[in-house]
Amino acid sequence: MSQTVYSTRFVKTLLTGTNTTYYTVPSGKVAVVRTMTAAWVTLARIGGQVQVLLNGANSFVWIVPVTASSAASDHWEGNLVLPEGEILRAASTATGTIFLTVSGFLLSVP
Repeated sequence: MSQTVYSTRFVKTLLTGTNTTYYTVPSGKVAVVRTMTAAWVTLARIGGQVQVLLNGANSFVWIVPVTASSAASDHWEGNLVLPEGEILRAASTATGTIFLTVSGFLLSVP
């Protein structure tokens, strides 16, 4: 008998400065974000930030300060429930290589 797997990775990307949609919760599903990890190598003298947002304007759910000339990471854990149609957007204002992963559960709506 096979088991249903609910865990999934919603986002795995190199961020750009543009506020980009990386995931949309499918119809008939609810997503629960459990972890987000940002890792970076910055090259500039000026730092910036990693921003993760939802649908609405300025709907920030996680903002990570990124220091200049650094290689580091940050991690978020929680239970962020996203209904069907909700989107996950992200951007970076720092110069360099910034990597973002977002994982959690994708559940069917009864």
